[in-house]
Order: sequence, then structure tokens, then C-alpha cells
Amino acid sequence: MPTPRPPLSPWFAALLPFVACDPGSAAPEPLARVASPLVATEEADLLAPDGDPSDFFGSSVALSGDTAIVGAPDEDTKGTDAGAAYVFVRTNGSWQEQQKLVASDGGPGQWFGRAVAIEGDVAVVGAPRGQGAVPGSGAAYVFVRTNGTWEEQQKVFGADGEPGDTMGQAVALAGGALALGAPSENTKGADAGAVYVFVENGGTFTQQKKLLSADGQAGDRLGASVGFSGQTVLAGAPGDDDAGTDAGAAYVFVGGGAVWSQQKKFVAADGQAGDIFGTAVALEGDVAVVGAPLANAAGGDAGAGYVFTRAGLTWANAGKLVPAALGADDRLGTSVAITEGRVILGALLDDTNGSNAGAAYVFTESGAGWSEELLLVAGDGTAGDAFGFSVAIDGDTALVGAYLEDDAGTNAGAAYVFVLKSEAGEPCDVAASCASGFCVDGVCCDSACDLGACDACSVAAGASVDGACAVLTGNPCDDGDACTTGDTCAEGVCTSGPPKDCGGGACMDGQCMTESDAGADADAGADAGADAGAGADEAVLVTGGACRTSGGADGRPGWFFLTLLAAALRRTSRSGRGSPRAT
Repeated sequence: MPTPRPPLSPWFAALLPFVACDPGSAAPEPLARVASPLVATEEADLLAPDGDPSDFFGSSVALSGDTAIVGAPDEDTKGTDAGAAYVFVRTNGSWQEQQKLVASDGGPGQWFGRAVAIEGDVAVVGAPRGQGAVPGSGAAYVFVRTNGTWEEQQKVFGADGEPGDTMGQAVALAGGALALGAPSENTKGADAGAVYVFVENGGTFTQQKKLLSADGQAGDRLGASVGFSGQTVLAGAPGDDDAGTDAGAAYVFVGGGAVWSQQKKFVAADGQAGDIFGTAVALEGDVAVVGAPLANAAGGDAGAGYVFTRAGLTWANAGKLVPAALGADDRLGTSVAITEGRVILGALLDDTNGSNAGAAYVFTESGAGWSEELLLVAGDGTAGDAFGFSVAIDGDTALVGAYLEDDAGTNAGAAYVFVLKSEAGEPCDVAASCASGFCVDGVCCDSACDLGACDACSVAAGASVDGACAVLTGNPCDDGDACTTGDTCAEGVCTSGPPKDCGGGACMDGQCMTESDAGADADAGADAGADAGAGADEAVLVTGGACRTSGGADGRPGWFFLTLLAAALRRTSRSGRGSPRAT
């Protein structure tokens, strides 16, 4: 008997129908899994302090530096399924709740928290059944943090909203601008969808543009997902039919001010009916990622992710992301996020941690393309958690929602924080990027490797392998004595080499002294009086093949001072006979 799917919340069932795919479709070859240079550490398991059964905490997540926001759209503070969002902050690796956010005018069934976004001290929370232009058209709420306290600054909605538009199902922030998805908007037909762009000026967001697809049709659901970066908006339309019924598409819009235009429409090259490509999207600069959770990449409804890159004005397909271990019904691409050449995709029904427990996969871009790096699962995950329903990533921190997790009650939900660090031997600039906490000689090292001049942790610095601290023997080093040469390491200790050859003359600070140099120093010593005696203590004399200081422990002039004096007398004698000065 097949394992039953976990229950879906009413809002998810309404906004993202699951469409059966052709079970006879051939699955493309999955990506080979490579040895990962990353290590993932689960840093925190976030729960709502006041969580209750069926709050669906973790339905949406967003991350900015050391601040995370987690949506719970069925939380009941403002009424049944009114919704809430929770803000957590990290201090020295410890996460604590900072504040619970609710809509000032929240009410039953508004699903506040269905979507969240955060950028610095600004957070946006979508309420797709909230009251916008009219009751039930949907809206989003802007919160601003000042001195650790969040306050609702503004309620944002499209001026032409109508009941059932579901505005706020998806939200995205980008440098003082905001995009809201309204997948059930009807301008191009019933549920054709739209995206609204707002810009901030003087602390207030105003509507700048309403975006519609050029070929939009009923049921496309444009705006089911949105990404925003710079002057580019990426919007998913999982109900688009170009490649088959509900095969899905995603649209790129570019612009600024009141002038926006459609730049590109993405469809999967191997798309099929029911893939719902565009269910999730993410955008960073010139890289776009689109999830297709019902694609048959590794069996029916296994899911997939697609990457597109832009050069100038031209977009190209940059790869299809299919983990090697992906299986049928895993739903990879239910959620996607991107940061700094790293992509994370949620697979909410993956069975690695138990039937339908869920997982998330991390891919990294390199010169050779995209490679699978990590599989993330909850440390306490159990069957039916739906881990991976939402994902976020910023720098080396990932946040994954599990909206059906049961720690705070049946389907109360949870979210998990992971820190992604580099393995020993990987390049580094700072220790914080290394799992070991040590960055030595330009690589992550297995230890502090601070024995002295005769150790190394990279091949470039003399170690046999990158990442393993090595005690050096036979390698050149510097013992700190400028009057020795050819110093070498011997079992980690820098050993002095032979003295510098000064032809029987004196060596001072690594420089051989000529008779003229010595005479000049003697003259200076005579002029300085007592200072000459003090200075003589710092001189070095080469005698019998070894360097030694010229002054004795009792402070009397040593051999080198006498040598200087004799040289001065010889020069004076030659000058009196008209001999040329030595050079």
C-alpha cells in the first residue's frame, strides 16, 4: 500500500493544486553527486514559543544576516487562521525570538504569514486573503525595526484589487522596492495573475507598476512566486500551458519608474503537462532559478530545478538540477532560494529521513556548471514533517521550514537553521568560512597551525596536502639573525645556517662592513663620545666563522669597537702620506 501524502492546509490546496503527471515519461539522467567541500551544521530548531496545532509555522521563511522571519499563516491570535509571523535573531550562534508580528487589522482567514521577506531592518508579510482595496483581495504589511523593536509601518495593496486576487501570496524585497504576487488576479482572464511593484520614498511604499504577461491567459497564476533583484522581477506562472496543461512558465520583467517591459519567458526545454514549472522562483543578479515540483526528472512527481543566466540582454539555460538520490514523489523545487552562487531547493516529500519527512538540497556553481553539494535533513525529523516546504539562504546560513512538524503540537510546524562551512583544504579568506574555525595559508586548516615559521597548511606554503597542518623539515626559513644564511627547518624548528661571509670583516644588521664604513663609524663614534661605547654593544664581529656581539656583559667596548678604532688610525695615517682614500 503506498504511503499516504501528508495533509495539506486549505490555502495550499487552493493555491497550488497537485496535478498528475504522465507516469510513462522517461526520466533524464540525474546529476552525478560529487564529493562536497561543504559541511552543514544544524545550528537551531526554531519553534513558535506560543505554537499550537495546525499553525503551519514554517510555511514561509526568509533570512537576512543574523535575522530570520518565519510565517505561521494559520495562527489564531487575531482569529481562526488569521496568521502571524515570528522574528528570530542570532547572537554568538544562539537564536532567540525577537518579536511576534500580527496585522494591526488582522482577522479570521486572512493567512497573514503565507509569504515573508526581509532585508536588513525591513520585513514584509503577505496576507493573501486580507483586506486590500476591497475585503478579501489580499495585501502585504511592511514592518520596520528600530532599536530592536518592530513596528507596522504600512499596509500595501494594489489599487485595483478585487475579492479573491490573493495579492500577497508571494512577496520579494530589493533595495527599497517591493514586488507582490497576485496569482488569482483576473485582468488577462480568471486566475491569470499579476505582479505589483512598489517603491519606497520617505518611508512610504507607493505603487509603481502592475506587471502582466504579454501572452497571459486564464489559469496561468502569474505571481504564484516572485523574485526581485536590482531592476529585474522574476514571476512564476505554474499554470501556463505552453508546454502542456499546467506545464508552467516564468517571466522576467525589467524596468524602473513607470516603465517596465517583459524581457523573457522561461519554459522548461523538457517540460510536460502538470510539471507546474514556476511554483517557486529565486533571482540574484543575472541568475534565475525556477522550481518544477511535479516534473518527472527521477520518477513521477520527483521534481526538478532549472537555472538560467543572463549575459547582456540575453538569457540562456544554464542547467537542470536533479540530485542523484532524488526519487518519485519527492517534489523537489517546491521552494528555491539563491545566494552568492549557491542554490537551495526544497523537496518536501523526500523520504531520506522518513516517509514524506522532507529534505533540502544545496547546489554550488563553478566554472564547470552546477554540482550537488549537500543534502539537508532535520536532526529530529520524522515522517510527514514536510521539511523543505520553504527555504531561504543568505551567505553561509540556510533556513528550512517544516510546516507539518509536531514538536509544538500536530502540524504546529518548525524551522531549522543550518550553517554551511568549508571543509579543510578549501580556499578561504577568513576563519569564519571554515568548519574548523581556522584559515591558515589561504586554506581551511585542521588546526591553528601556529608552531612558528616551520609549519604550513597549504601545498603552496610547503605542506604535502592542503588543509592538514604539517611540521616542516628542510624547508627554507628565517631564524631572525640577518648575519646567518641558508636557515632551514628541522622538525618544525628553524635552525641557523652558516654565518654570512664577510671576508673576515664585520657583519652588522646583515651588512658586511668595509674599512671605510668602519672608519666612518669610528669617526661618528668619536664625535658622539660616550654614545659610541653604547652603540658598540649592538655591533657584530665575524671571528672564527661565527657572528657575535662586540660588547661584553660589563658594557666595555668589545672586539668590533677595537677593529673600528684600528681602521680609523690606519686611514688617518694613509691620508697624512697623501694616499688615496679607500672606497
